[in-house]
This record gives sequence, C-alpha cells and structure tokens, in this order.
Amino acid sequence: MMNTPLPCDRPDLSEPELAGEAVAFRHVAPKLDALLSGLLVMILLGSCGLIASFELAAGSDWRVAAGMAIGLAGAFAFLMLATVRIMWVPTARRFPARPILNGAVARSGQFLAIGALCRFNGCITAVTDREHLHLVPVAAFRWFGARRMSLPWCAIENVRPFLWPIFARAEVGGTAIVAPAWCLKPPSGANGADETTGGSTGRSGPPNLSASG
Repeated sequence: MMNTPLPCDRPDLSEPELAGEAVAFRHVAPKLDALLSGLLVMILLGSCGLIASFELAAGSDWRVAAGMAIGLAGAFAFLMLATVRIMWVPTARRFPARPILNGAVARSGQFLAIGALCRFNGCITAVTDREHLHLVPVAAFRWFGARRMSLPWCAIENVRPFLWPIFARAEVGGTAIVAPAWCLKPPSGANGADETTGGSTGRSGPPNLSASG
C-alpha cells in the first residue's frame, strides 16, 4: 500500500505573510510578540551584564569582564542558533507556513517542546484554524531562522494528556511534541475532525477571529 505524501511535504520557505492569507499575520498577536522578544533579549543581555559587574566588583580587569560578557552572549546566541537549526528548521521545512484562515484563534506566550531537548517556554504564538495548527516563534527566534510552521490536523497523531491537564503530547511526522492541550485539539468543523488522529473529514464555515495573549 502506497503512502500519499501530505501537501505540506512540499518544500516551501515562505515568509509569515502569505499570498491568499485571510487573516494578516501581523494582526494575530503583534504586541505580545514584540514584548516577548524584547524581554528575551533583555534577560540574555542583562545576565551577561550582571556577570561582568560581578567580575569588576571582584577586582578583575575591565577587559576580562567585558570579554566574559561578550563570550557569554556569544554562547547564548550559538545555543539559540543550534536549537533552531537542529530542531525547528527540519520540522518547518516539512510543514511550511500556510495561509491563516478566517475564524482562527490565536494565543501568544505558549509553551512548546519538540523532541526531548528543544523547549520554547512562552516564546510561541499558537494559531488554530479549520485546516492547520500554526506555530510562530517570537521575533528573537525568527532572527535565527525559525520560520512559522503550519501543521495540518491530519499530521497530529496520538494526542494524549501530559503531566498536567493543560498540556498534551502528540506525534507529528514521527517527532514528539508537547504543547498546550487546547491547540492540539481540532476546532469544531475542522478538516481534521477526528480528535484522536486529526484525520480530515469535512468543512464548515469559520467563526470570527479571536486572539488572546
């Protein structure tokens, strides 16, 4: 029996704003996305500055303290780049961005885990519509090449509770993901109405867009 490849298996590295997008991405969660990105950068740079300050207070030469701060910032940047390139990019290439449809529901500041090591704590905007679960990292991760991905409901399988009731675990193309339970359940009338496997069954008219942070 031959497996029919999903339409989303076609390589496509589209930017977040797509032709035919019914809901402009910039209208989904614009303010919180920028806030979370700024907060992430402030935490990283603040940590480097704090360590440099401790070194100066301990009597170290300012050049040593500055070198430590720059080296730590570089290590953070390398870690973010490695996380994006090793875990996010391969999945995003298989499930590239698709248009966000009318009736989409968006929530920012969401948790996402890909595999055993990759964690995006509060750095994801999850958007659900009748066709896909769209996952959008905050701008700080997009700077390192983490593009928006769109998971069709038919590709989200074996959804089950994970540790706390608000989280669920699922399989996507052989990769385990953990995310808020609300976004792993197809919305009413989705083309993935099978709540267990996300199989496509039919269409229905979309509700109005709602977004929350």
